[in-house]
Amino acid sequence: MAQINNNLLKHAFALFSLIPLVILIAVVLAEKSATNSDNATAEKKAQEYVDKLNEAQNYWTAVVRENFVIMDRKPLKKMANGPIETPKQQNKTQQRKANKSASALPSQFDARKQWPECADFIGMVTHQGYNGNGGCASAWAISAAAVLTDRICIERLKKGIRSYTNHASSFASAQDILDSHLDNKCSCSTEISTAIVWKWFAETGVVTGTNYSMDLGCKPYIYPPSKELTVKATGCRKQCEKQSSFNYREGRVFKLKGASTHWEGADENREEEMMREIMTNGPIQVQVDWYADAYLYGQNSTRVNVYMHTIVNQTDKGDYVEASLKLIGWGEESTDKGELVKYWFGVNSFGTDWGLNGLFKWRRGTDECRIESKGISFGIPDV
Repeated sequence: MAQINNNLLKHAFALFSLIPLVILIAVVLAEKSATNSDNATAEKKAQEYVDKLNEAQNYWTAVVRENFVIMDRKPLKKMANGPIETPKQQNKTQQRKANKSASALPSQFDARKQWPECADFIGMVTHQGYNGNGGCASAWAISAAAVLTDRICIERLKKGIRSYTNHASSFASAQDILDSHLDNKCSCSTEISTAIVWKWFAETGVVTGTNYSMDLGCKPYIYPPSKELTVKATGCRKQCEKQSSFNYREGRVFKLKGASTHWEGADENREEEMMREIMTNGPIQVQVDWYADAYLYGQNSTRVNVYMHTIVNQTDKGDYVEASLKLIGWGEESTDKGELVKYWFGVNSFGTDWGLNGLFKWRRGTDECRIESKGISFGIPDV
């Protein structure tokens, strides 16, 4: 009888010890169920918003994207948030005018076709990385590095020198820009004007570094394009992360030939100036006002796929952040109603799932979201 009681006590104790585990499992399942429910609600609201956007205009197609749907507005702002210009920063740069030319501009231009040997660089789409917390707000650094990289390839080509996408020496480092301490912060900063970045290119230079997947050069990009991204500070380390033939100080191999150029403010000749600069020297970096609908920009074979901000509720009217993009060309297309729409052609840093496989068309000639007045930056690399 005593043996039976002991066995019962042992079983009871074993069952009792499992209670915390059962509770934990129940809590996890409950949280998962709540998360799934929240995500389903968010997706439903997103679909309603997308439907309204598509009904309100016939220029571009909005699509629901899970990664953006599960973020609330604050992380979304953080992800897109590029440079925030201040009067102090603006005074550090000079306003420069483009050389006027009487030659006619083509209705279509694509830098990849103009310099086919550099096409793989110019059309390369980078993923800045994001998660439910918004990830790394690094578009300003990625687009600056991409434009400089493209222009290095083009300037080398003018001298008969080829650049190769599997060589670290072909890429300017976005990570070095993030770690540059230009605003007394390190990595994923959101407060650097592109004008200041290009001024830094001219005065200091930048080291080599590819994107995360290639992982080559002195300072390759350290943030993976995944939902599990954890933003981390790098401590503004003034050293190479990888093996390099130069140390960090000696490895600042990419600088500009002379001063950088930055345009801002409205100008009746700005559209033409931008076009001539792209056609002559390659892609340029621009800043824009980024609204919520831009996250949902997609493509459809029945539309011209030219983005223009579309207002379908009161929130859309003034809720925007600063973002930075790379322009590589321009064009024009007619809608199904015969309306001619002019556009800029460019590359974003949201990966290939966004937009036109990572690229975009943005309405041109109307200063859409201040793309022709907010800030345009570039320079000529010294190669």
